Amino acid sequence: MRLSRSSKIFCTMLAVCLILSACGGGGGGSASEDGTIITARGVITGFGSIYVNGVRYHTNSARFTVDDNPGTESDLKLGMVVTVTATLNDDNTGNASSIVFDNELQGPVANLVTDADGLIKTFTVLGVTVIADRVGTSFHDTTFDTLVEGDLLEVSGFYDGSLVLNATFIERKESFTPGVSEVELKGTVSNNTSESFLINGVTVNYDPSGIRTDLSRLTGAISDGDLVEVKGSLDENGEIQATRIGHEDDGLDDSISKVSLEGIITGYIDDSNFMISGIAVDASSALFIPSGLTLGNGIKVEAEGPIVNATLQALKIGARGGGNDIEIDAHVSSLSNLDNSITLNLSNGSVTVFVDNRTRMEDKTKAVESLSVSDLGSGDFLEVRGLLDSSNRVILTELRRDNTDDLVLQGPVEDFVTNSSVTILGVTLFTSATTQFEDINDSTISADTFYNGLTVGSLVKIKDEEPGDGTADEVEFED
Repeated sequence: MRLSRSSKIFCTMLAVCLILSACGGGGGGSASEDGTIITARGVITGFGSIYVNGVRYHTNSARFTVDDNPGTESDLKLGMVVTVTATLNDDNTGNASSIVFDNELQGPVANLVTDADGLIKTFTVLGVTVIADRVGTSFHDTTFDTLVEGDLLEVSGFYDGSLVLNATFIERKESFTPGVSEVELKGTVSNNTSESFLINGVTVNYDPSGIRTDLSRLTGAISDGDLVEVKGSLDENGEIQATRIGHEDDGLDDSISKVSLEGIITGYIDDSNFMISGIAVDASSALFIPSGLTLGNGIKVEAEGPIVNATLQALKIGARGGGNDIEIDAHVSSLSNLDNSITLNLSNGSVTVFVDNRTRMEDKTKAVESLSVSDLGSGDFLEVRGLLDSSNRVILTELRRDNTDDLVLQGPVEDFVTNSSVTILGVTLFTSATTQFEDINDSTISADTFYNGLTVGSLVKIKDEEPGDGTADEVEFED
């Protein structure tokens, strides 16, 4: 299969690893799959050894490749998107033979903007728009609050249909120095000449003789429409002086027995015809998790099945975010290691949430290196994101222990009393004359406008300023 030029940017190391392994990948094994060779691409959600797409992969015999160089497990970090080739065991674990991390982007931050809620930062790196999420992005050697223009960042994550990179991992390398700091960029070649071309509007200059630019990773001459990876330095004119250029493979083996792929849906036509990370997917016969999952552009999912004729024939597809996400910022009132449940207190009530092998857990208090439910205690302040399963349980996708902040509850509205209260996840929070109401664009609206537009099922976020009194300080529609 030949991908369209607009889709090629999504084909990162997954395609390469699939061809090298000539076999499949998985997001969860069973006894009947013991011995199956799998390839899984997704975010690292935990260590010991590593967790990817809900499976613990033992790394004792693994070969590590990090940014095209030999590496070790210690080079891997929470939030990185990796490709794992492994053999499934009968205990729902895997023995990894190869683990590959290849960043999507490295360069200086520009055009940095923070949203009104202080939860999302948007910026550009080498012409690529990047979105960083306070909870959903793992930060290393920097934080959400300390990101500044001019930082040299390495970024991993998933592209959406607008070619916006939704960061799952950001690491600050250093302060950017023009002509010295190494930058990396992947994309589609345009305006190619004998010594330069464009990617995302950024000029890349190279030495066609191969003396100043390593061209050994090219599979042929550079042409418009090629997907390439460029490494080099960014000069004061904003042009890359390439030290290495290589083609990114956009092919897929015609028959791969098992693949697990996490990413954002793009190019959605119907359930039998869409893309995840540039890979064609047919989910028309898939088991949906939860059963009421509705697919569409912008929804983050994990699809699992064989590759047949360059299309992933999904046997299972599960939501990982991008729909009616649950958000809760609150203190722990109780927890259970038996079922990995955590009960969070929200003044007028509580919500019980559940951690599974896919939950990315991070400790911003730095009390422990690798956070687990057993490390949590009553009174800890957590910021969590999750999804409702078929039994209306909140299954967490992200959990972050942090310093105490305002209480937050977001979810679909279950009930409301006009000009009085809103109920979400069984918790009723009241509104008053001092409550600030906002629409989906963060613009202030009146209480009457809010309640006139409110329906059961509306996605709403409520903030109750710490220490919380059960009356909302801010209420806003979410999209």
